[in-house]
Amino acid sequence: MTIKQRKVRQTIQQKFLTKQDAITAEPGILGTLGGIVNVPGRPNYVYVRMVGQPISEVYNVRVPPAAELPVLVGYDPLQPGVLQVLSARAVTRAGEENSGVNVVPGHGTTHGWMASDPVFIDLRQFLPLRITPAGGMTIAITRGIVSIGGGYTLITPTGTVDLSASKPTTAGNAVFVLVTIDTSGDIITTLGSEFAIAETAPSKIPAPPADTAYVLGAVFLYAGQITITETHMNADIVDMRFPMPHGLAQHLDLPAPTAGDDGKAVVWNDGAGRFEFGEAGGGANLDYAVTNVSNPPTQEEITTAFGAAFTMGAGFVGLLNDGCLGLHEYLCLSDGNKWLYVPFAVAASSLAYDSLTRYGIVLEPIEDEGSYIVEPSVMIESGLWKMWYRSGFDSTNGIGYATSPDGINWTRHTSNPVLTGYFCPFVFKDGTTYHLYSVKDDFTQIDHYTSSDGVNWTIAQAAAIPLGSGGSWDDQALGNIYVWKEGTNDWRTIYEAKGGLSTPWKLGYATSTDGNTWTKSGSNPVISESGSRGGPFVYKRGTTYYLWCHFSSTGFLPTDLMRYHSTNLTSWISDGTMLERYGTDEGSGESVGQIADPHIVVYNGAMYLYYEGSPDGLNGTGITNIKLATGKESLIWE
Repeated sequence: MTIKQRKVRQTIQQKFLTKQDAITAEPGILGTLGGIVNVPGRPNYVYVRMVGQPISEVYNVRVPPAAELPVLVGYDPLQPGVLQVLSARAVTRAGEENSGVNVVPGHGTTHGWMASDPVFIDLRQFLPLRITPAGGMTIAITRGIVSIGGGYTLITPTGTVDLSASKPTTAGNAVFVLVTIDTSGDIITTLGSEFAIAETAPSKIPAPPADTAYVLGAVFLYAGQITITETHMNADIVDMRFPMPHGLAQHLDLPAPTAGDDGKAVVWNDGAGRFEFGEAGGGANLDYAVTNVSNPPTQEEITTAFGAAFTMGAGFVGLLNDGCLGLHEYLCLSDGNKWLYVPFAVAASSLAYDSLTRYGIVLEPIEDEGSYIVEPSVMIESGLWKMWYRSGFDSTNGIGYATSPDGINWTRHTSNPVLTGYFCPFVFKDGTTYHLYSVKDDFTQIDHYTSSDGVNWTIAQAAAIPLGSGGSWDDQALGNIYVWKEGTNDWRTIYEAKGGLSTPWKLGYATSTDGNTWTKSGSNPVISESGSRGGPFVYKRGTTYYLWCHFSSTGFLPTDLMRYHSTNLTSWISDGTMLERYGTDEGSGESVGQIADPHIVVYNGAMYLYYEGSPDGLNGTGITNIKLATGKESLIWE
């Protein structure tokens, strides 16, 4: 429990202990401003906003966990020690008589759109064909009726549209994806050109395609984005339904493709952002000739995606420089009247996450933690993300624990720190048991703890890994560790250690049959290149192990992230630098700057790389945060 939470609890408790005539409960509103109601990891606890107080975690078994539900919070005489939701709260207008119920003064302006407590009822909600976030990088579109070609067409979008492949991969860049309905009633997405986020403006939204009947809106995408959001504080969706009608493009009926010498058509840009067909060499703005590609979609797939009217002519699958993301494969379809060109080969495997993209800070130190949180150990279970981390530069804090619904927004456990006197936590789960390996704050031994909930820990083996004997490579200090199992009695670890005050950190290998008694490899240190290596993370793919760690080629600092690979865990080959320091909070350009202690989680085909960023890894000055970079899963080994 943080100091602020204690003060809130004490303030509320004092009110109920003081003799009063009228006050029996405090009014509140369920949920955070972001709409999160249930507290992760605390069954039957909800977030409650109360006037003049920070958001509180309150016990609730009496009302549904509905965001923005007015409630009364207080203490039940049968459970005097538990602050809980007592009931839902009826809210009346100012001046009305209603004895025993909280009367709210006039505050209508606070519920206006973009005000502090908006009521989300707006013109946009009552119009059909609304673009809305559908989770992650997907959107959904509500149904509606439109007038096309003198008749009415019911648009019934099915499923969701995944825009992850359209997200820029260059840090600091953004792009708009225009969503339209064409004259056949199909939903069309058009990708604009990338631009620097600082240059964001409506003019960056791409022009509607030639056969557009209605424009619905545009979706804002940026490098490192994980979720398309829409709140009154931050919206990635630009609604463009209101200025109707949009009209149709001048050249609705495109000429049929003309075969070139090799029987294949040619595509060029007409100079106005439109793509048309003609003979080979038939235009000064020729971008690329259409060619056949491997594994084109079947007619059944075309019918499912675009309707039975569209067919694919032989040879009309090709490459086109769309002016946005370079040379891509397009599918040219015809319904006998006009041509539709669809980027069908633009997939997440080839566009999204081609390099690591920094998301930024996901966890900052709070008052109880000083200015230093480091060494994240992260896992995901049944949709709930869990993180253990070290707080504090000395031995005053220990191991903290936090949970998240998305890997980005984290809530600390009220019992933090869950373990004191330890650094460098590493946690993994085997069956129903959590295993924690962590070094004592004097760096002399790595202890093994177990837990059934990840919060309450019991010592399983003190000094599971002790210092080495005098004169050995690991006789001075132990540090970060990574542990995994490859069989019932086959435990492995890569751990960090050093021998001597001026000796850089190195990495060693050890094995165990029970996780408590470890045998160190005779090849240690297994990575002994000049400079230091630490913060190991191991990923096995097939018969090859991939080791991520931080390194300094000159000594202890500064450090960046690099990767090695091995087939036997004792002989490692360097793959080079994977992520370098960037920005002042990572000490870029400074001799003591640091990014360190990588930990990777694989989720939905993407890798989530957690690490610490510090402007001063030597003295612990400045603020050190837990940060996140993302990329496609294969970047772990590619």
